[in-house]
Amino acid sequence: MYATLIQPATTTETDRAARYLAQSRTGVVHVVRGLTQAQWDFKPAPERWSIAEIVEHLALVEEVFLERAVPQLCASPLRELGSEPQATDLQILFFPRGGASTKIPAPQRVVPAGRWTPAESLDRFLEKRKRTCSFLEAPGIELREHVLDHPVFGPLDGYQWVLFLAAHTQRHIKQILGVKIHPDLPLEEF
Repeated sequence: MYATLIQPATTTETDRAARYLAQSRTGVVHVVRGLTQAQWDFKPAPERWSIAEIVEHLALVEEVFLERAVPQLCASPLRELGSEPQATDLQILFFPRGGASTKIPAPQRVVPAGRWTPAESLDRFLEKRKRTCSFLEAPGIELREHVLDHPVFGPLDGYQWVLFLAAHTQRHIKQILGVKIHPDLPLEEF
């Protein structure tokens, strides 16, 4: 029996991923617009992240994707047809199954540590997201054909990694909104 390679990402898939990346990027910009320094720094509980930490984390995740995952993806062997890639796509988009309260610890390299100011973190996130969009649209890269393990989802192809970044950002936008509606969020700085 001959192995069949996965078909390349379709134009529809690539367009959908590009829109999702753009929507989640815009969502971050909108959700942090107009925050005071006290609001950026507010932590709803000692073990929870502030909005500044969430945005730093988003910048770090995009950076790790571009600096580590992309080179490994491009060098990985071609994947053989053996699973339904669209089923994994849906798992990524609708994760976590346990609801928004399901928490997965972040790998240490993407845990926020106050590396940058909130504005610097946002700028880094936006710059890295622009590069992620360029990766998605780069000619000659067959996103569906190369696979790299993800710490939660297991083997993901390049297209699925891009979906993960957008979906991950959306989940953190919801987290930021949760911080913004916390009753103890400072309403103004004195």
